[in-house]
Amino acid sequence: MSIRGSLKTFSLPELFQIIGSGRKSGRLKLSPSIKFDVSPSIKFDDLQINATFELWFKRGYFVAITNSYQYQALIENIQENAWIDSRVLVKNKYLCTADQPFGEYLQEKNLINEVQLESLFNQQIDQVYKLFHIKDGSFKFEEVNQKNKIASDGETFPTKEMTGKQRKVMELSLIAMRDFSDWSRFADDIPQADMGLRKLAKSCKIKLTSLEQHIWSSANGSISLKKLAKQKKVDLKTLQYTALSMIFSGLVEELPVVKSADKFISNSPEKLRPNLVGIRNTAVKSKAKIKVSNSLINNLVSFLKDNF
Repeated sequence: MSIRGSLKTFSLPELFQIIGSGRKSGRLKLSPSIKFDVSPSIKFDDLQINATFELWFKRGYFVAITNSYQYQALIENIQENAWIDSRVLVKNKYLCTADQPFGEYLQEKNLINEVQLESLFNQQIDQVYKLFHIKDGSFKFEEVNQKNKIASDGETFPTKEMTGKQRKVMELSLIAMRDFSDWSRFADDIPQADMGLRKLAKSCKIKLTSLEQHIWSSANGSISLKKLAKQKKVDLKTLQYTALSMIFSGLVEELPVVKSADKFISNSPEKLRPNLVGIRNTAVKSKAKIKVSNSLINNLVSFLKDNF
């Protein structure tokens, strides 16, 4: 699979949705526009905003980020913290095999500990979070082949920039969108106030906020977002935005509210039962196949029309 386009067509949350739900392995190249707008609260001091970023994924997990201005970011971060003597660090760089994440190798050699390794990985994740605020630019996602290489240029996973840690793409997306500010880009995707939500996962291992937990616990398809907001005593828009973040993250899906029919079925004449069941199934099926946002589907259709 290979797909390219503009971030105005496919936002980063939507791209993460494709990668995460499809358990994709490959490289996502992001080239922000030189004149892009971000929230004033977002500081890009530690990012070269005119660089091209490469995000690498394995089976729907984020594993590394690199950019065209910093070719040895992992080593530089270790040196900045003075955790390892520079000569020892360089020596071990060449001793580490090409297929092993360098951070993992250093930990095996007892040159860095688990806390330090986690810190290095969190620095990479922080860069990913900031990229979610970029509104304009171009992207290209390419899957690796059976030899774990990108077909177009032969590049493989940047093991010298990898810690050996990984994080679910869907989890990164949910956390990144908690600090999101410009929801106008997703006007067509924001779930309607009279719609409900249904869980797409049996359990959630992500540490949820109070509002996310409220939505998750109530996502049984029988209560509207408007009622959820009233229960939680929060602004409806705030709840809708949070719900959309959870939709992008693959935790829930939007569907028409289905009032519990089971109660009525048990107390109704037998001849009415098929009709009630039919109503319930129709309502559920109308959204059951939608695993991605509406705009994402529209964007894919446009993309295919333009390229095939």
